Amino acid sequence: MDFRFSQDALDLADGARSFLDGANPPERLRSEDGRDSLWPQLAALGLLGVLAPESAGGLGLHDDSFVLIAEAAGRVCLPEPLVALAAISVPAVLATYPDEVGGLVRGDHVSPPVHPLAPYVHDADKADAFIIAGPDALYGVPSSKARLTPVKSIDPNRNLFRVEADLTDDLKVGGAGLCAVMAVRGATYTAAQLLGLTDAMIQMATDYAKEREQFGQPIGGFQAIKHHLASAQVKLEFARPVVYRAAASLDVDSIARQQVHAAHAKIAANEAARFASEVAIQVHGAMGYTFEVDLHYFMKRAWALETIWGDTAHHSMIINQAVIDGGLDIGPGTTFDAA
Repeated sequence: MDFRFSQDALDLADGARSFLDGANPPERLRSEDGRDSLWPQLAALGLLGVLAPESAGGLGLHDDSFVLIAEAAGRVCLPEPLVALAAISVPAVLATYPDEVGGLVRGDHVSPPVHPLAPYVHDADKADAFIIAGPDALYGVPSSKARLTPVKSIDPNRNLFRVEADLTDDLKVGGAGLCAVMAVRGATYTAAQLLGLTDAMIQMATDYAKEREQFGQPIGGFQAIKHHLASAQVKLEFARPVVYRAAASLDVDSIARQQVHAAHAKIAANEAARFASEVAIQVHGAMGYTFEVDLHYFMKRAWALETIWGDTAHHSMIINQAVIDGGLDIGPGTTFDAA
């Protein structure tokens, strides 16, 4: 098997990283009430339609391309819910009402996903409609029929609402299978954002360790600091291929395998992000938790994403059921093919 990213995917990711680094510096995270939205630019760059067909104005690429963009969005702690719309809502609309996906790709409409594993929706007050996973079906609910209740988040850049609606038969757009797909995509792409956040926190801690001096030398020269940062980097590098594998699985594997790969990805990314946040706080001497230091935005976003679309306990149960209960064949012979 060829595990390399295509050149198109790498070029697109480079362009996305360059734009996001310039358009969303840490200073923008501090202007929570007065910043301009990046939706027009995100749509113009095609980032909302990476997974949409060219006939709908999209780029017609696959999930192994968008995972790099989701990672880049995490690395800058992007306030806009780009990943939720482009990686969860767009595929859901394609599977139900493909003629409507063009509005999402152009940024004309906003239809965020709502799921029991992610019941609180960022910027729900700006949505035109919601894609809601019910107990046994997927529903398309206009914003006029939804009830929004503000919910306080630990992340100051996530404007959360609980979304509730009467899920009547006339609002059904798909079956329970699409709800399962939504959960898998949510876990996979949340894990990808956690990779980017982890990378950013390690870099912030490393930069601070080079500047902060104790006993006449930068604290980065002390072995204990080096070991902590190295351990955080190791966890990131072990998590990254697991997340990439989960994204690749979305295009080729059965839903049962996708669930296992997504669960593994979320567990690994959760662990890497939590460890990196703890190390970064220690390196900053606990200052990282304060408002004055940029790190606290990234750390709080990581803590918020750790629990949505399934926490570590939830995904551990998925893997336990697949492996211990014999629900899925495992081993190299079932993981890799001869292609």
